[in-house]
Amino acid sequence: MLRLLFPILLLAFCACQKDRVIDDDAARLRGEYPVQTYIINDDTLFSAGKINKIGVEDFKVIVSRKSADSLSLGYSWTNKSKQSSVYFRQLRLSGKDGQYQLAMSSATPHFYEGTIFQGVYTERTSLAGLGFVLLPENYPLKDISDPTGGSIKIIASKQ
Repeated sequence: MLRLLFPILLLAFCACQKDRVIDDDAARLRGEYPVQTYIINDDTLFSAGKINKIGVEDFKVIVSRKSADSLSLGYSWTNKSKQSSVYFRQLRLSGKDGQYQLAMSSATPHFYEGTIFQGVYTERTSLAGLGFVLLPENYPLKDISDPTGGSIKIIASKQ
């Protein structure tokens, strides 16, 4: 019995070697980032603990590692006791030492500007196509002469 136990323990030890653990910038950035502020065209629709015009709870940005230089980005929230989530962004990652830029290919007039700096995710996107949009019922979007349709800003801090 003891002779069988030794090879099994040896295999288990080899399987848990550190060289199998992914430890790159993308892996360190993954996690949940609770949303602190969500603004559309200078109208604050959500500010953690203060303003909640969109009627959500547990609102967060989910960052996942796709590869050493790319991330997948999603959003999660609870609305009227129902879990909802949307994942739709694949982003290229650049930077180092706690200051990262996120990029995606986009055509004008669309834009995406994203950063993660010291555990704080910030994004600014165009309302006309690339932005994540979560609006209260009967929310009037104002006509804007800007071809981007205006902007969406999200700030979230890593848990």
